[in-house]
Amino acid sequence: MRRFLRAREDTLIAVTERIRRRRARPPADHPRDLLDVLLAVREPELTELQVQRLLRGIMLAAFGVPATALTWLVWSLATRPDLHRRVAGEAAAWQDAAAPPLSALPQTEAVVEVLRLWPPTWLIGRTARRETTLGEWQLRPDDQVMFSPYLMHRDPRWWPDPDEPDPDRWLDPARTPKRHTYLPFGAGPRVCVGTQLGMIQLVLAAF
Repeated sequence: MRRFLRAREDTLIAVTERIRRRRARPPADHPRDLLDVLLAVREPELTELQVQRLLRGIMLAAFGVPATALTWLVWSLATRPDLHRRVAGEAAAWQDAAAPPLSALPQTEAVVEVLRLWPPTWLIGRTARRETTLGEWQLRPDDQVMFSPYLMHRDPRWWPDPDEPDPDRWLDPARTPKRHTYLPFGAGPRVCVGTQLGMIQLVLAAF
């Protein structure tokens, strides 16, 4: 935790310095990157803290999380010949074509079940908006709740053979997971805005 906190502080300092250097320059005619876009916002202009928080969130969600998912995906394909054969067989049909849509790659998309076994975000938090009962717990407004998609995704009540990859479970409509038992991207109003992009990245990377 100490190393994490030091790294976090160093990152925030570096991001803040970059924001100040960029603001000190004349504005670019055309945005070159996300920072230029954020600094060009007017009415109202974003504060330094707002820009910093947006950049921090984007770096975490668009770099760290996909990298973790891709690591598990590569490991799964390297250590499970049966999964590799599924993807390779589907890819062979598209060797001379442009990247196909996800709907044309059901086997490859099913292999991305690595998100169930190893969700990159293994803890998710929510804030109770009203008094409610959650199991044996009585929650009051503003109470913080943490839950683990990792544990939920391996719960035998919802998943037969929960510790084994089984792409076929995603190809059979009769085995559709129960609602809110599969949450690699969260759910509800705060579901990850990059859900579709994340799936496209993982499927095409495997393909």
